[in-house]
Amino acid sequence: MMAPMIDEFAEEYEGELKVGKINVDQSPDVAQKYNVMSIPMFAFFKNGEVVETAVGALNKSKLQGIIDKVLA
Repeated sequence: MMAPMIDEFAEEYEGELKVGKINVDQSPDVAQKYNVMSIPMFAFFKNGEVVETAVGALNKSKLQGIIDKVLA
């Protein structure tokens, strides 16, 4: 399950990174806006714009790499 790992990153990067989770069944408008076709789907934003996306269950090192890239 991805949720515990995501929560861990939210704590680790507190102050540098905001983490949000969306239930696409409850928010289909958001899913449509960001073209969510499968879950889990990760969208990384910088200055309000999507700068990176990833789909599927990612391992910790892959997710860490994406976060570090976005924050660089």
